[in-house]
Amino acid sequence: MFKVLHKEDVATGALCFMLQRHPAIRTTLLSVLAGSGISAEAQEQIRFMPQARSGDDKAVVDIEGRIGSRTWLSIEVKLNAPLQPTQPVVYAERLEGGGSLLFVCPAVRIPRLRAELMERCAAVGLAAQTSLWERDGYGVEWLALTGGRRVGITSWRLVLDLIRPPAFAPDPGLASDHYQLEEFVATHEQELWSWGAGELTQGGFGLTFAKAIYSTRVLCGIVAEELGVPFQPSWQTTRASDASSPARIWDWFGSRQKLPGADAELGVCFEPIQNWGACAASPLRFGLTGMSDSSAERLRPVFREMHRAAQLIFNEAGQDLEAPVDGSDLTWWMLPFPVRSDRTDLEMYQDMKAAVEAILKPLKEVLEQGKPDRLGTQGLATTLSEPAG
Repeated sequence: MFKVLHKEDVATGALCFMLQRHPAIRTTLLSVLAGSGISAEAQEQIRFMPQARSGDDKAVVDIEGRIGSRTWLSIEVKLNAPLQPTQPVVYAERLEGGGSLLFVCPAVRIPRLRAELMERCAAVGLAAQTSLWERDGYGVEWLALTGGRRVGITSWRLVLDLIRPPAFAPDPGLASDHYQLEEFVATHEQELWSWGAGELTQGGFGLTFAKAIYSTRVLCGIVAEELGVPFQPSWQTTRASDASSPARIWDWFGSRQKLPGADAELGVCFEPIQNWGACAASPLRFGLTGMSDSSAERLRPVFREMHRAAQLIFNEAGQDLEAPVDGSDLTWWMLPFPVRSDRTDLEMYQDMKAAVEAILKPLKEVLEQGKPDRLGTQGLATTLSEPAG
């Protein structure tokens, strides 16, 4: 059943398999999904099935809970795939009155996916009037729909925590199935994970290394959205001939992209050997690269403003940032990107987004004020003067 092309299908099959095999998981998820809209007697009759179709409807729901041919509950599994055109409207319309449709996705996707779900439901009159997202006692967010139905959204982490087998009642089969699904999701969801304070400065292998990779991917996505430039992270190997760029140091993971209309690149990276632990900040790096000598000279004030913005963020976290190098003989500058320890995944994402906006603000202002020549030979020198001191 796992000979599939898409990782979402594997996660769907595993979750449905566990619903069918383990009564404890079935009971837990039924209590979350059914709410007060489905009686206890009806819940006993519900049977879960994967990749469900309904009559001539071409939409395929990941998991449906049915009584006979009537659909009462639906679960739609997401890792990185976007919403399909039929989601959530067609899926919700297949529900009986009082039914529930739940989307499970990486926590970092919840804010955007929540807004998109509400927009699509409201556009066709499916959202109940004056309806807002409300969080239930389990932590799942629900939006009321017409006909007594509802659509919900939650994270993989919350679902996995809810169905985690209790330590006081060990069940080896359930523990094994849960572990395998949890590890699979962690491998593919590219989720932000909480960092311990020591991990940020001491480096490491395994999960700590994976946290840096995932954080770099998310950071590249935030920067791409902020600048409208595609940042696709990948491994970059050392090139001895490229002595005036970050590539002269050890291999690194990330992306460098040319700024629109500018004689410069913006670099976002994770350098796993040389820079991890260089300061009490994080292994992530962020800065300007690929500049000529004259461009580097003109951009030095911009970099100092970016450095000052980063320093303020570090100060708020009780950390310090080393003073910037003069840079008179460099055609690139990189600074540690702020990552706070012991934050939830959503807090980390919000922190990173706010930090990107603050640090990029001086550069964006110059890009805008320097039009049409942007960072050419004119205009920039008078746009930003060298800060005093």
